[in-house]
Amino acid sequence: MTTQLQVLDTKPFLFELGCEELPPKSLKILADSLTNGIGSELLKHNFRYEGIHCYATPRRLAVQIDALATRQDDQMIEVKGPSISVAYDANGNPSKAALKFAEKVGVPVQDLEQVNTDKGKFLNYRALVAGVETSSLLPAIVECAISNLPIAKRMRWGDKRMEFVRPVKWLVMMFGDDVIDGEILGLKAGRITYGHRFHSPKPITLSNVTD
Repeated sequence: MTTQLQVLDTKPFLFELGCEELPPKSLKILADSLTNGIGSELLKHNFRYEGIHCYATPRRLAVQIDALATRQDDQMIEVKGPSISVAYDANGNPSKAALKFAEKVGVPVQDLEQVNTDKGKFLNYRALVAGVETSSLLPAIVECAISNLPIAKRMRWGDKRMEFVRPVKWLVMMFGDDVIDGEILGLKAGRITYGHRFHSPKPITLSNVTD
């Protein structure tokens, strides 16, 4: 599989999870792990980005990305099939192997190309696949990073079935000016965050990530 490099639009991304007071000794480990996890998952799904930063306070874990592509690069997919000697019989009719390969990649046999390699000539399938919108995969990417955090002992709270190091209270997940439609640990993503529990207890509404 090879990626076709393109000039894509980018937006800043912000994820913030608010919770009850986290263990102080775990803050840096959790923040670093969350940042690395989100960064790795983005690259794994072929999303390009620039500059990733983590923030942590006793009541929050947050990751901000300066410039995240708004969709994946389009990708040229190649799948090599059986050799031509196996793919066709003596009369030039496609064999069962050729038909199964065509069915696997979802095209008629006659639409497959033949390529020369150092091991002979083979059937080959090649297609350009359009990249998906970044916003559609961000909740799953973040959720995967959270599930892999190094938490020695997870807890439940109230009647919730979710588990985390401490009960969660709010969730910010924004891409540029927009809130990502998603739910993590039972919380619906929004644009409201909170400051210090006593010095700034009122809700703070973010108009965009750079706020």
